[in-house]
Amino acid sequence: MIENIALQKGKPISSKRPLVLDENVFHNLISPKSFQRFEQEYWEQKPLVIKRKGSDFYKNLFSLDLVDKVLDLSKPTGGSIRVVKDQKPMLKQKYENGDGNLGLNQIYAAYADGYTIVINEIDRFWSPIKSFCRFFSTELSHHSVANMYLTPRNEVALAPHYDTHDVYVLQIHGKKHWNLYDPVNITPTMNSHQPIFNEKDLYNQQQVTLEAGDFMYMPRGIPHHAYTSDKSSLHLTIGVYPPQWSDLLINSIKAKSYNVLDLRQSLPLGYLKDDQAKDQVLSRAKELIKSHTAELNLNQGVFMLSEELRTQFILPADGHFENLDILEEINCNTVLEKRTHSFSYVLNKGGEARILYPGNIVKGPYQVSSAFEFISNTQSFAVYELPIELDEHKITIAKKLVRGGLLKMKQEFN
Repeated sequence: MIENIALQKGKPISSKRPLVLDENVFHNLISPKSFQRFEQEYWEQKPLVIKRKGSDFYKNLFSLDLVDKVLDLSKPTGGSIRVVKDQKPMLKQKYENGDGNLGLNQIYAAYADGYTIVINEIDRFWSPIKSFCRFFSTELSHHSVANMYLTPRNEVALAPHYDTHDVYVLQIHGKKHWNLYDPVNITPTMNSHQPIFNEKDLYNQQQVTLEAGDFMYMPRGIPHHAYTSDKSSLHLTIGVYPPQWSDLLINSIKAKSYNVLDLRQSLPLGYLKDDQAKDQVLSRAKELIKSHTAELNLNQGVFMLSEELRTQFILPADGHFENLDILEEINCNTVLEKRTHSFSYVLNKGGEARILYPGNIVKGPYQVSSAFEFISNTQSFAVYELPIELDEHKITIAKKLVRGGLLKMKQEFN
């Protein structure tokens, strides 16, 4: 079930260089496996463990000493933090003060008493992790979030369970043991019920120990149980939430309903009251399926999924105020580039062109569509390269997209 590269090669992979947080972050994370081999052999099929002889591999991302800073400066509360031991969460009143702020001393005391500290969506609270998740999501075209788990030695946080999303485990510090079992529900529906198991009801246990610098991928539906022994453990889980084929079909049907009255009409009043009413509904549903699903606009369904991903992105805090301060200095020789983590696509509708990207939409007359397409397909360019006749129009579009947050100034040609 599990392929452990370190065991396959006889020794851990040497990682002298830390993980670089750039557009190749996923490729570097699964190295020496290729993206294609990972997709063909592991993704949604079986776990993958990569042992690295490099405890500093994740130092650009996170470290043990930064946990205090996140708790102190960001003060995650409510659903953003959990304190748990043996599947039993500590009452929030014990570590959240009356004013709603986090009680850091109470968190320290809980950890000393054997509780695991969990920060949910830590990418909201620490910039390098946020950057990592953006690159990760862009590479996979799937939404991702990061959770942090800090567990003291000789402790267990959660009972055996499986997740209904894919999990990528990054061991930041210390050591953690994992028991993995044969799936009882292959590729469960996203966001469905996540059951808790008794280990005696699970089969074919395989043990994995992750040390600092190691990596593990677990497909959704793999029951697992994690615990520490002689060392404490700090790890990140990157939860990935891909759209399913059913989501594509549902969105395609929804898109078609905008133009088909039959699909927008409500189910009959009292359709659940008796078998005859239900039979009539089923009969009508079969007619609609036969009439409309053969000509679904799947491109529109893909577009709707891409919009869901786009709206989940927020552009980075990367000094955009500096660009706004020198907005009026833009001229035809100004070189522009897309801001980090940006992606865009163009939509032409009703005589209007739109360029859509994380956090914003910029509109213009249909005549600027070619310029929008050029920008969408180009990482860096000089303003004079825009495929529009008049220089003043080129500059206007450039200013609008710098102001709107898609582009930033790079340099000027001499």
